[in-house]
Amino acid sequence: MKRNKKFFDGKTWSEIFSDLKFEKHLEKLQKKFKNKKIALYGAGIMLDYIIQNYDMSGLNIIAAADKKFALSGQKTYKNYPAIAPADLKNADIDIILITTQYPYSMLRYLKKEVFAGEKIPEIYFILNKPLILYIEEIFSK
Repeated sequence: MKRNKKFFDGKTWSEIFSDLKFEKHLEKLQKKFKNKKIALYGAGIMLDYIIQNYDMSGLNIIAAADKKFALSGQKTYKNYPAIAPADLKNADIDIILITTQYPYSMLRYLKKEVFAGEKIPEIYFILNKPLILYIEEIFSK
């Protein structure tokens, strides 16, 4: 994943989100997902940065999911209900918004492990990376 590494390495989160024009992208997501119930998937450093620096109130976020919540029993994350990825199956959600810089491994996990042949909600990636970076990620595994 040389292009991905080159894109992210040496940059601060601020520079990355500025390069991606994330604020405008977030506004588009808020319009697109108006009145949709959203679960965030991936509660790590990147999501922490987003929550601290951007207004997420335009999204109807009903939960944050991460494997670490299954292990820790944590009930809330940044004022959102914290759930294990397995709980996404029974959650009343319309959209899963993957909140990591490398989303394809999480997408595979959701499709093969969590939902395994069952109806899956719509899935989107919170980052609007250039397409070539996503292509590289897909074919690097």
